Amino acid sequence: MALLYVIILYLIHINSKELKPTSVSRRTTTKLFLLIVFLYLPMMKLKSQPDTKKISFPTITGEILSGGYATFPEYAKGKVALITLVYEDKGNYQLAQNQSLAWQEYWNTTLRDLEVAFYEIPMLSSKYKYMRLMTNTWMRQGIPKNFHPNVVTVYGEKQAVVKLLHITNVRDCFVCLVDAQGYILQTYAGAPNTAAEAALKALVVAQKP
Repeated sequence: MALLYVIILYLIHINSKELKPTSVSRRTTTKLFLLIVFLYLPMMKLKSQPDTKKISFPTITGEILSGGYATFPEYAKGKVALITLVYEDKGNYQLAQNQSLAWQEYWNTTLRDLEVAFYEIPMLSSKYKYMRLMTNTWMRQGIPKNFHPNVVTVYGEKQAVVKLLHITNVRDCFVCLVDAQGYILQTYAGAPNTAAEAALKALVVAQKP
């Protein structure tokens, strides 16, 4: 708007009958106008650039399947990590769970050797908190014991995390690739595909010193 205002003033000036500008004054005004444009254009370019500020993985506290509690992103710091969020939505979670298992398989075959950690975070409604002993027992039976430290169940913080991560469909597994300091490098929703797998691997390799 400011640049448009300057242009309008310039046109009014050089066409004003009352001022009757000479060729010298026109040349001076033109130089002044070009100087203003030259100084203003870099400011316009700067404002149009996207915000590159890093976004941290949200603070989430849950129960570790092997016992105790963990708070993300602190729990995952020190390594690049692939984190899947499996939402329970009105009792439905199987689709997201299957997608998380597919991501876990991709991690196991591709990213594990690149020293990437993997965590699954089941996101359950608060009403399941009173059934957590039974829920944990059931989960321990279905998940290998050596993987129990990598599963952290969260109760009742679903909507807050949905807002923070801009999740649009809680029926899909939501995936975050997080750097060693806890900042989000990339996010995906749903099952893995060839393009996503290649992009994630490239991001992981880029994190290597």
